[in-house]
Amino acid sequence: MTFGVEARSAILTNGAGLRPEYQGADTLVKLAASRSLVVFFPMHVDLKKLVPELRGHYPADTPVAVVVEAGYAAKERVIRGTLETILDKLGEQDIPFSHLVYVGDFLKDHWDIF
Repeated sequence: MTFGVEARSAILTNGAGLRPEYQGADTLVKLAASRSLVVFFPMHVDLKKLVPELRGHYPADTPVAVVVEAGYAAKERVIRGTLETILDKLGEQDIPFSHLVYVGDFLKDHWDIF
């Protein structure tokens, strides 16, 4: 995960920085400024709010992977896109709580999944 072109760091977060009542120092703006790989855990993540926020800091062609039911072979699925396309690819799908959202150029440059 740490072999990106723009940055070689990974940030794990729950996306609380998107909530207006959150007053912590680790806001999404500060986290995204480094263009590090970001992995969002599902609590507090509204992709319809998250993606436009990230597009203010990452290029529109930055890869995104929404991994649903990771580790459960019968249920696991990965929805792939970019910050520009991921919301259209997700459409109105009901994404269960058990998912992770990966954002970063490492997805494109080191694993041929895009």
